Amino acid sequence: MSKTNRRLSALLMALAALVGWHGCSSDDFRMSETFINSGTYVECVDSVTLNLSTFKLDSVVTSHQGIVWAGAFEKKGLGTFNSESYFKLSEPSTYGWTKNERYDSITVTIYHTGGYEGDTVQDATLTIERVSQQIVKTDGQTYFYNNDCYPTSDTLGTYTYRPQPHAKPKRVFRISDDFGQELFEFIHTTSVNTSNSADKFKQYLHGLKFSLKAHSTPLMLAYKSDSISLRLHTHYNYSTPLRVTRQLTISDKGYQFNNTWTSNVPEALQVLDQEDVGVSRRIPAALTDSCTLMMEGAGYYTAISFPSLGYLLPYINYGHFLRAELLIYPDVESYSLHRLPSTFYLTRLNRENATSTPVYNSMRGQASATLVRNADNVEGTYYYVDVTYFINTLLSQEYLDEKEAVVLTWGTAMDPTNFYCLRFNGENKKRYKSKLRLYYYNYDKEGN
Repeated sequence: MSKTNRRLSALLMALAALVGWHGCSSDDFRMSETFINSGTYVECVDSVTLNLSTFKLDSVVTSHQGIVWAGAFEKKGLGTFNSESYFKLSEPSTYGWTKNERYDSITVTIYHTGGYEGDTVQDATLTIERVSQQIVKTDGQTYFYNNDCYPTSDTLGTYTYRPQPHAKPKRVFRISDDFGQELFEFIHTTSVNTSNSADKFKQYLHGLKFSLKAHSTPLMLAYKSDSISLRLHTHYNYSTPLRVTRQLTISDKGYQFNNTWTSNVPEALQVLDQEDVGVSRRIPAALTDSCTLMMEGAGYYTAISFPSLGYLLPYINYGHFLRAELLIYPDVESYSLHRLPSTFYLTRLNRENATSTPVYNSMRGQASATLVRNADNVEGTYYYVDVTYFINTLLSQEYLDEKEAVVLTWGTAMDPTNFYCLRFNGENKKRYKSKLRLYYYNYDKEGN
C-alpha cells in the first residue's frame, strides 16, 4: 500500500473514530461519498454535521434607526414580540407670534415605511401618551436600547384606522384639544418671552410614546420617524382670519427609540432572558424543535459552530480542502418562499457571543449566502455559502476553539431594525439538515 493510500486510510479511520467519540449517527460524517483516485491526487467529498444554536443579545440598540415600531406580532418558536416607541419633540418656531394669535386644533401626521408584521386588513388603534419623566442619557450613554422605557401620565389621543401601509402611507388625525390649548398657551406665554425657551420647552414636554393594538390578531407597523410631527393649527384674529400651522418634529434621532420585549416565549428560550445566565449562553437546536431562530430586531441570532474540524488538523499536511460549502436550510414552516431574503452574511463569533471579524471568501470580501430556490420542493430550498477560504484559515491554526462560531446577519452587520423572523434546520432534522460539505484534496506524490 502506498503512503498516499495509508494516509487516506488513516484519515478515514480517524474520522470514523471521531464519529464514535461523539456518539453521533453515521450521517454525521458520510465519508467517501465520492472518490477520485489518480496518479496525482485522491479527492473525497465529505458531509459534516454542524452545531446550530440560538443566542440572544442582552441589549439591542434601537435609537438612531429612523424607524418607529409599534404593535405586536406572533412567530412560531418565538412567542409574541412587542414594541412601543418613545421620542422627544423640538420646540416649534415662534416667528411672527403675537397676542392676536388664537388656537384652533392640534393634529398628528404619520407616514408608514411600508414595513409591517401581521394582518393589515383589520382595524388597529394607535395611542399617543405623554411621557412624565425626562428622557436623558446617563453615565456616558451614547444610545438607547430595547429595554429602555419611561413612565407616562396622560393619553393625548387615539386613532383607529385600517392601516393599508402601501396604499395609504400618510395619515393625519386630531388629538386632545385640552393638550393643544395647553401647549399653545405655554408657547404663547413662555417660549416667546424667554431667552432659553428651548430648555424650558424640554422641561415642559418630556416626550411622547406611541403604541398600537390591533383589534383581531397581533399586528406591528413601522413609521418613518423623521416624518412624524405634531401640528399646531392657529389663526390671527384679524378682520380676515389668517391660518397658521406651527410644526413640532422629532428633534434628534438619538432620542427616538423602541422599547421591545417578548412574551409567551417557549420554555426552552426562557433561559436566555434570565439575568444570571450571561451573554455566552447558546441554546442548541435540539431543544428548540430542531431549529434555530433569527430575528435581529429582538436580539435573536443563529450561531453555527464546527466542533469537529479540530480533529482534522493532524492531516492537513497531507493535502488541503479544495472547496468547503455551507448549506443552510430554512425551516419550511417559518417562511413564504416569495418573502425569503435573497442573501445574508457571515461574521465570526467568539465564545462570549461577541462579533469579531467578517468571514472572508476567497476574494477577501465578506462571505455571503446565495438563496437556491426549489419551487418544486419548497423544503429543498437552501442558502449556499462558499466558506473554503474560511475553513482553510481555521485549519491552518494550531488550535481550534470549538466554541468559536459564525453568526448569520441579514446585512453586513447586525441590524436592530430588521424584524424578519426565520428559523433554520438544525443537525437533528431528519431531512434537509444544515451541513458543511468538504472536498478534500489528498497529495499523491509517490503514486501507487
